[in-house]
Amino acid sequence: MVTSTQKEQHSYPCQLNGIPYTDPPTRLQTLDIWFPRPLEESPPEGSVWIVYVHGGAWRDPLQTSTGILPTIQHLLKFSSPNSPSPSPALPHIAAIASLNYRLSPYPLHPTHPSSPDDESRNVRHPEHVRDVGKGLEYLASQYGVGKAGGHRWLGIGHSCGATLLLQHLSNILSSKPTSEPASTSVSTLSSTWVPESLILLSGIYSLPHFISAHSPPETPQNIADIYRAIVTGAFGDEEKAWRRASPAMLGYRHKLGYADTQEYADEQGDSGTPPRLVILAWSEEDGLVEREQMALMSDKLIESGWREGLSSVTKKGRIVECRKLTGAHDEVWEQGEQIAGLVGEVLGRVFGVEGRDV
Repeated sequence: MVTSTQKEQHSYPCQLNGIPYTDPPTRLQTLDIWFPRPLEESPPEGSVWIVYVHGGAWRDPLQTSTGILPTIQHLLKFSSPNSPSPSPALPHIAAIASLNYRLSPYPLHPTHPSSPDDESRNVRHPEHVRDVGKGLEYLASQYGVGKAGGHRWLGIGHSCGATLLLQHLSNILSSKPTSEPASTSVSTLSSTWVPESLILLSGIYSLPHFISAHSPPETPQNIADIYRAIVTGAFGDEEKAWRRASPAMLGYRHKLGYADTQEYADEQGDSGTPPRLVILAWSEEDGLVEREQMALMSDKLIESGWREGLSSVTKKGRIVECRKLTGAHDEVWEQGEQIAGLVGEVLGRVFGVEGRDV
C-alpha cells in the first residue's frame, strides 16, 4: 500500500509514471497515475478514479498511456478559476490512471517494428485483457480502488481500448469452452473489477464486422490486408475466434459452451450493480472504424435490458447512450477536449451536479 509519507513528497497536481503492476516488472505492464491533490483530500463518497485504456489496434507502440495527457490538460483548463465555464469534474476526480499493456506483433511498423524475441510485443488475446485486469488489481491493492469503502472508478477506452474494457467487463478471457463459472480472480461480479460508468470512444465491438466492412470491393485490397493483419495478429486466423472475442457477440460465445462469460445485465435487466451508464461515442469523420460498431454494441446492451437514451443515473436500471464526436479517429484523444467534456458530464450526473456542457 502506498503510504501518505510517500505521497507527501510530491507537489500537486503530480504525476507518477511507469509504475509496474506486475512482479516481476516488464516494459509494457505499467501504468501512470495523475493526482490533482493528495488522495486523502478526495473522499470516496464524493470522488472517483478514472482509468484510461489507450487504443492502437492492439499493436501500435506509439500509442501509450500518455494518450490521456491532452484530456488532463483540458480538465485543468476547464477548472481554472479564470475559465468562463468552470468544470464541475475536477473536484470529483480522485486520480487518473492510464494503463499500458503488452502488444501484438507489428513487424512492418514504419519506425518501431516489433522483434520476434520481444515478449512485450508478441502476445495474443486474451493477454491484453489480462493485463487490464492486472492493472486494476494493482490499483485495488495499492489504493483500494473498487474495494468496499474505497473509490469507485470510471473507465475510458479509445478504439481497441474500448474493446478491452468491455472484454474485461464481460470476462471474455478463455479460449476453450468450459462449464466452469467465471474465475473469482477476474469475476465481473466483484466490485473491484466493475466500473461505475464507461465512456467508450470509437470502439471495435464486432471483429467479424470490422473485417467485412473493410473488404473488397468497397475497400482496396492493400487496405483490406492491413485490417486483416490487425485482427489476425491479435486474435489468430479463425473467424470463430474473432466471434468469441467480440463484446457485441456474447450470445455466440454462450452457444459454444463458454459458461465463464458474464452477460451485461441480469435476467431482469434492472440491476443496481455498476456500470449503470455506458456512453458509446463515434465521429462521422472517423476513417478507420465504421459507424456500425457503435450500433451493434448499443443493440447488444439494449437486448440485455439496458435503457436507451438520455436519462438520470439512478440506483436501478442501466443506461446506454450513443453520442456523436467530431474529428478523425485519433484526433479524439490527441485533442482531448471532447473526452474532458464527456468526463464532466458523466461525473456531473453521477454526483448530481450540472456538467453536460463542460
